[in-house]
Amino acid sequence: ASVPISSGPLHHLTRMNSLEIVSVSNMDRVRSNIWNFLHGLTALEELSISCGPHLTDENIASNLTTLTSLKILNLNGNNHSEPSLRNISALVNLEYLDLSGVASVSGQLFEHFTSLTALRRLLLSVTDQFAPNDMNILARCLPQLEYLSLYDAVNDQWCHSIGLASFPNLRHLFLEDSDAITDTGAQFLAPLSQLESLSLSGMEITERGLVAALRSMESLTYLDLHGCHMLDDESIIAAASHLSELVHLRLNNNSGLTDRCLEVLSALPKVETISLAKCPNFTNKGIRNIAHLAPQVSFLDLSYCPGITNDSGQ
Repeated sequence: ASVPISSGPLHHLTRMNSLEIVSVSNMDRVRSNIWNFLHGLTALEELSISCGPHLTDENIASNLTTLTSLKILNLNGNNHSEPSLRNISALVNLEYLDLSGVASVSGQLFEHFTSLTALRRLLLSVTDQFAPNDMNILARCLPQLEYLSLYDAVNDQWCHSIGLASFPNLRHLFLEDSDAITDTGAQFLAPLSQLESLSLSGMEITERGLVAALRSMESLTYLDLHGCHMLDDESIIAAASHLSELVHLRLNNNSGLTDRCLEVLSALPKVETISLAKCPNFTNKGIRNIAHLAPQVSFLDLSYCPGITNDSGQ
């Protein structure tokens, strides 16, 4: 059973012992006492609480630690202190943890997470307390991580630290809307040859940085380059030679791309989904190339592409 909650009384939750999923958001009036209502929900496997800065630490320790079956925990944007977050260490079955937008996260917090041996997916935001050198602590305490997502203020120094840190099982890296990352930072990611998914969205990179990052990533099946406005056709054409395993590609919101790069992308043997939304220079001719040369494509996003018309001419 699952219950999404945005308003109304919560005291009834304590009687619903079979609940497996609870999502709570936009409940300013509830604030800290929300944790009391979750006490003893031992069947709960997924919990999402996004109540912003109003949610405090009160009662979190005595209640969070009772949720022993929890596998997914989302505390995005809440105002919890690091001492309170340490209680997450009791959730030994946890597989997914979202602490993005939580300002108190630091490298020292991960020292308390060594018990989370089932944790595979982690989402974080760069904060004043979370420094690039903390990547080494994260890799040492959670070497089993397969998925890492970093939001807000990621820069070249962060890329350097990620590239140097030992994440032997990391397969999916998402650096979201990171306009402070340049070609220098992208090149630091080259040692991550085991990656299967990579998001470089919003980066200030050119062909040089893109090719340097992708050159060794022979297993890459997902690539997100949306909002990388310095990329052009030559960048994509040069990168395509390293993308023989690619299945999913996002190129949204890139004004420097034209039909020319679509000719090369259409030749990728395994590509199935392509997102080209908000790219103003693509035309019907380029889309016809995809249709003729890549019949295996099952999803094509052309929303907000002014150059694409309803012309059905061959």
